[in-house]
Amino acid sequence: MMQMTRTLRKLAHVAVALLLGLLASPASAQVPGDVDGMDMRLIQSGPTQLEVQVRANNDWDFSDGLFNTAFCIRWQTAAGGTLVGNSSQSLDACFNDGARLLGNPGIVNRDSLGFRYRGYSCIGAGWADGDGCVYPGNTWIPYARINVTALTGCTTFEIVQSDFFTIAKNSNWYVGIGGESITSNSQLVGPGVQLGACALDCNGVVGGTAFIDNCATCVGGNTGLTACVA
Repeated sequence: MMQMTRTLRKLAHVAVALLLGLLASPASAQVPGDVDGMDMRLIQSGPTQLEVQVRANNDWDFSDGLFNTAFCIRWQTAAGGTLVGNSSQSLDACFNDGARLLGNPGIVNRDSLGFRYRGYSCIGAGWADGDGCVYPGNTWIPYARINVTALTGCTTFEIVQSDFFTIAKNSNWYVGIGGESITSNSQLVGPGVQLGACALDCNGVVGGTAFIDNCATCVGGNTGLTACVA
């Protein structure tokens, strides 16, 4: 009888331990290959440099499969400027080896309807188990940097989801992972990056040349006034 009582107590302890273990386990544990959304944004990383960032909706590693993307960056033609180089500056060995962003040779600073476009794409080779390429979910990750040259005016650089030019060039924003499109479950996060001569002059003109003269009057630029002699 005493032996049976001890056995029942042991079984009860095991049952309690199992129950506590189940309660301690997260309800939404990470499972392999569960990234099904990849947001993207463009930020400024230097006076003349753009940075593309990505944000997966779950921890991102080799188990999620190959990463693919295609998009165009757009800005106003009147501001001048070019996005240089066929290959962007991917920021770490993992992206360089398995998901490198490259320039699209068919869309190199092309002008259309008042805008200039530069195309980019990635058909990644992917990563292998044990290579250490793991990115936390729901966190903005620097992906690639792109240099801007010869900008003469003020303009906003932005990744285009879709417009007349990208439709015609089959270059609408696209994100895929594991061989499947996840674009519809992903977001482009604005507002883009403003670069160039974007300061207001004293006449309120962006990038203007009006200035305050010795008589404390705003002159030059678009004011139609000339500086006083004092």
